[in-house]
Amino acid sequence: MLAHNLPFFLIFGLIGGCLSDCGYSNCESCAAATDGCGWCLVDAKCSKEADCKSEIFLQNDSYNCPRSPNANFPFDDTFGRKMALPLLAATYSPNPQPCLKNQLSTTYFYNSTLVACDHYNKSDFCYSYTAFDLSRKAIMIAFRGTSGNFETVAEILGMLKKKDNFLNIGLIYDYFFNGFFFLWRAGLEAQVMTLRKVYPTYDVYIVGHSLGGSLASLCAAYLVKQGLFEPEKIKMMTFGQPRTGDVRYAEWHDANIPFSYRVVHHLDPIPHIPPQEVDLMHHRFEIWYDNAMTTANYTICPYGDLIGQCANSKIMWQFDDHTHYYDTAVSDWWKTDCK
Repeated sequence: MLAHNLPFFLIFGLIGGCLSDCGYSNCESCAAATDGCGWCLVDAKCSKEADCKSEIFLQNDSYNCPRSPNANFPFDDTFGRKMALPLLAATYSPNPQPCLKNQLSTTYFYNSTLVACDHYNKSDFCYSYTAFDLSRKAIMIAFRGTSGNFETVAEILGMLKKKDNFLNIGLIYDYFFNGFFFLWRAGLEAQVMTLRKVYPTYDVYIVGHSLGGSLASLCAAYLVKQGLFEPEKIKMMTFGQPRTGDVRYAEWHDANIPFSYRVVHHLDPIPHIPPQEVDLMHHRFEIWYDNAMTTANYTICPYGDLIGQCANSKIMWQFDDHTHYYDTAVSDWWKTDCK
C-alpha cells in the first residue's frame, strides 16, 4: 500500500468524531479555543493537554488541523513527473523549446521575461516563460529558481525581512512580492493576457522550482483574485518552495486554489526556510517523497505546516535533494535538451 493513504485517525479527525471532553466537536473549533482546550490528534478529540495521549496537541493553531485535498482535484504523480518536471527544467535553458519538444511534443514556447528580482541586488534575476499546448488545451507559466548552491539561496532567504500586503489576502515577503510584480509588469502580464484572449477556455498550468515556487504561488493567487481565470482552471505545482507568506495568505490560498501542491523531496532544505514564525506558514498541500522519487511513493501531508510532521519531521538536510526532483537534476537536464 502506498504511503499516500491517510491513516484512520486522521480521517476520523477530519470528520470531527463525537463531542469531545471540552465540548467542541471538530478540530477547527477546538484548536481555535482560548479556554485551555486543544485537539488531541491520536484520540481525535478535544481535551486538555494533560489528558492527551498524543505528542501532537493543537492549541491556538486551527490552521494545522488535518484536512484532505479536494477530491475533485487530486494530486497526480504523473503530472509532476511528466509535465511539471520538463516545464521547470526548461526554465534553466537559454531556449526552452528543445526541452518542450522532446518531453511535451504538443507544447510550444511563447515568450519569456527576465528582470532583477529586487531593488537591492541587481545581479539576482527572476525569470519566467509562457507556453501553450493545443492538445492538452492549456496555457503554461513556469518560474525559474535562483541559480547557485545552498549558501546562495539561503543568503537570499536570510535577507527576507519586510512583508508587503498582497492584494489584501495576506502578507508576503517583499522579495517575492517585488519579483512577481517586476515580472508581471515587464512582460508576463502581456503574455498571459494575449494567451487568455486567444485560448479563453484553456486551463492554466503554473509551476515553479525553488524561489520560483513562491513566484508560482503568487501568480496563481493573482490570477484567481483578479478574476482572470476561474479557480478550477488553475493547476499549480511547485518543487522545493520556501515559505512565502503569513497564515492569512496560506488560508486564502487553501480556500481558493483547489489544485495546489507543494512537492518536497526527502531532505530538501529550502522548504524549511525562512524559519517558521507565528505569522509565517506554508499553504497546502505538501506532497512529501521521503525517498529518491523513482516511484509514486509519497505522503499527502494533511497539515498546513506542522513542525515535527511530514517533511518538517526531518532535522538533517541535503541540498542535492533540492536540485534533484523525480530522479532528475532539474537545473541541468536542459543541457541534453531534456532527453
